[in-house]
Amino acid sequence: MKLHLSNYYEFIFTIEATDPDEDVTYSEVRTGVKEQVNPGKGREPCCDELSSPVESKFVTPERGCWRFAMVILVCLCVVLLGLTITLGILYALQRTDFQVAEATFLAHISQMKENITELQQSKTNVTAVNNNLTSINAQLQTKIQNCTSNLTEVNNLLAIAQAKHCSSDWIFFNGSCYYFSNDIMTWKQSKYACIRDGGHLVIIESLQEQEFLRIKVGNPDYADSPWIGMTDQNTEGTWVWVDNTTLNNNNK
Repeated sequence: MKLHLSNYYEFIFTIEATDPDEDVTYSEVRTGVKEQVNPGKGREPCCDELSSPVESKFVTPERGCWRFAMVILVCLCVVLLGLTITLGILYALQRTDFQVAEATFLAHISQMKENITELQQSKTNVTAVNNNLTSINAQLQTKIQNCTSNLTEVNNLLAIAQAKHCSSDWIFFNGSCYYFSNDIMTWKQSKYACIRDGGHLVIIESLQEQEFLRIKVGNPDYADSPWIGMTDQNTEGTWVWVDNTTLNNNNK
């Protein structure tokens, strides 16, 4: 600080200061006092009448800092506003996507519930059909058993009826009458004797019939063996039955 006094009571007040943040120097203020107009009358110079400032210049550092702070705050507000708008748009988009996904998910759940309901209904129908088939199968088995029993009874009645039609000394088996003769005759004589009695020499048509004949005849010697309805008298080595069916073509 510098203070200068002169004859005119003029002083110069100079302030020099430097802002540590800004490269600014604040300049002087000058204030002066005029000389007395009539010094001969014994009046002292008056210092009540001050002259107007010759020069003044002030720069306030706080004002510059305030403007800088205002600019920073405005920029921050703009950035925050932009971020808020961006976040709002993103939230809206995400919410829309979420709503669409939720609606799709709910639709899938509803469809799955409908499918489950249909499957349960189908299961119920299949169970009912299965129970119905089981009942029908049981009824059929019962009918089959009844039919088998009835068939057996019919066969027995038929055997009894046919046995009644067999002549004396004839044996009934499987729908036919059999006579076992003790007479000693040739094959040709036996053939005509059977025809005379209304029959024919036996033609073996099944293993059951063959087993029946074997049991009745037993195991006699070759000379005492009974005749059957097979011969090769027409062609030596070619055996045929009395109904002219060959042995090889015969399914008996």
